[in-house]
Amino acid sequence: MEKSTIHILLNGLLEKGAIKVEGFARTGKNYGRTYSSAVTSEEYFIMQFKQSAYYRKYKSSAITGFLSELIQDEDIDNEALEEILAILKTRKI
Repeated sequence: MEKSTIHILLNGLLEKGAIKVEGFARTGKNYGRTYSSAVTSEEYFIMQFKQSAYYRKYKSSAITGFLSELIQDEDIDNEALEEILAILKTRKI
């Protein structure tokens, strides 16, 4: 990748709020910016899910189907299920 390509990519991620400038580091005679993620992995996953065509078309059923599949996964323990239930109870109107 060329340097200009990397700068374009980094600037695009900055504009979208995906990364943030963490500080500066010396590299030889120059200083360069250091970056870190501006979103958690959970926030990123939700952004990706909401950008899917299926979610945009079927919002409620997409969420219901996703949660249904997730809850039926045998790798999810009772503690995680209890936490999901507690979250749903606080959201219930």
